[in-house]
Amino acid sequence: MNKTQPLLSVAMIVKDEEQTLPECLENLQSFVDEICIVDTGSCDSTLQIAESAGVKVKCIQWNDDFSYARNESLKLCTGRWIFIFDADERISKGDGKKLRQLAEKNTSFAYRLWTRNYTNRTDRSDFQFAEKNNRWSHEFPGWFLSAKVRLFPNLPQIHFEGPVHETVLNSLQRICIPVIDNTEIIIHHYGERISAKKQIKKQEMYLSLGKKKIQQQPHDPYAHAELASQYAELGRFPEALEYYRKALNMESSHAEWWGEVGSLLFILGYKKEAEQSFQIALKINPDYFSAWRNFSLLLIEEKRWNEALSALLQAYCIRPNDKEILETLGTTLLELGKKEEAKEYFTHLLEIDPENIKIQNFLKTLQE
Repeated sequence: MNKTQPLLSVAMIVKDEEQTLPECLENLQSFVDEICIVDTGSCDSTLQIAESAGVKVKCIQWNDDFSYARNESLKLCTGRWIFIFDADERISKGDGKKLRQLAEKNTSFAYRLWTRNYTNRTDRSDFQFAEKNNRWSHEFPGWFLSAKVRLFPNLPQIHFEGPVHETVLNSLQRICIPVIDNTEIIIHHYGERISAKKQIKKQEMYLSLGKKKIQQQPHDPYAHAELASQYAELGRFPEALEYYRKALNMESSHAEWWGEVGSLLFILGYKKEAEQSFQIALKINPDYFSAWRNFSLLLIEEKRWNEALSALLQAYCIRPNDKEILETLGTTLLELGKKEEAKEYFTHLLEIDPENIKIQNFLKTLQE
């Protein structure tokens, strides 16, 4: 490593983050060499906090373009590697060390990392319950996962594209830098700690920018799927369904989109069409947990207990410690009169969640 050049720079964009920024900066300073922040118009003490922590700060005017702001933050970085982070995110000390170890390697690769997005939305198709006493979940029952390129070489050819859901993937492809998936390092994201009013405002902004992105990239199926997801977040399910279908018209082999279409059709009461969509999703990807989970819920609602059991067992094989699946397996087996088998799954669930009063009562009833 060149002694005059930092190894690892963090690039961030912020606005009104006085509540989260101090802890974030403390979290990062143990394993990075440089923190570079672009502020897009804070009205609170965000700037003073950043400046007092000795980080690089640049102020810009927000112009409805996340890529522009991200790219301005990249310009501040002088390290050999750039790590993308946000003020409402955290990373463990152990994973920080792993990240630095990746940066000590040559700069021929970029790395896609996984984020746990902590949420109260247990109804999400991709929701996962946290393990008992998980120190990162805090006040949330669990999370949903997402992945993006977070760590890449500091090269002028690498930049973000797209006004929303911005990505460096296209520029990496142009200069032939492969992306490696790293599942060991976890980013912990607490985006739902803001007030409900701020969440809605933020979602509506993303919706507006998503529409703008489609105007710029009308033939991009991913832009349509991103907008569909944003509509779904706002509970606008018919519009979400419309844009997922547009995405699938351009790229029909995307299992996740078929699964989301199935979930939306189920919510809207179109069960036959929902079942067909789940089946297509599972034909493309037989290991798609969320599709098996939601398909089983549809079958349970129709009291097709044997088919529901079959779907639940598929989900169980993929995630044998999922609390919702274990409970639903037990209750489905009870409907089929298979009490001893139900007890096995309830017992397994109680081993994972020993204070679950509902399951304790189920077992007491079965033992009487």
